[in-house]
Amino acid sequence: MIVYVESNFVLEIALLQEQHSACEALLELCVTGRIQIVVPTYAMIEPFGALFRRRAERNLVKDKLDNVLRELGRTTPLSKSVEDAQVSLDTLLGTSSTDEFIRWKITRSRIAAVAELIPFEERVLQVAAASEVPLNLAPPDAVIYASVRSHLSQTRPARSCFLNRNFADFQDPGLVAELDALGCKVLPAFDQGLSYVRGMLARSG
Repeated sequence: MIVYVESNFVLEIALLQEQHSACEALLELCVTGRIQIVVPTYAMIEPFGALFRRRAERNLVKDKLDNVLRELGRTTPLSKSVEDAQVSLDTLLGTSSTDEFIRWKITRSRIAAVAELIPFEERVLQVAAASEVPLNLAPPDAVIYASVRSHLSQTRPARSCFLNRNFADFQDPGLVAELDALGCKVLPAFDQGLSYVRGMLARSG
């Protein structure tokens, strides 16, 4: 069974988000050969932008908190508490961003070792550009969709599904219908997708 995933699959595992257990279970099914996970190459790269934005947002928050703590530190009775808070803040925000980038790189390597990667090539870009307006897709989502559709058209798997967490982006009726016509079921959550995959595997024995 072919299981397509998008960028959030990588982020769920790397950032230990709420559906990371389902993603890990899917990855284990791939490792044991019960399913084949297929990932657009772009989906392995796109998380860098999300992590970079998270770090930039935290830096803005840190700058504001630094100013507040600096003001509070002028009050003598609070100076020691402010100093401790400043150290904790620097450690928390600095370490968290570094750890996230490290986990992303590790996760990317783990997935690449067992999954099939869909090349980011000219044909994918052409399909993506043609899909943006009719399917109401932002350019990054159009590239993910075009990658999945191109792979489906080339391989025609007997059973497949596309798992994602971008419900608003990948639930356009036209998009769902196009993938369904290629035998691919669209599921808007990884835990929901895991249940579906397990059900299909159970039926096939």
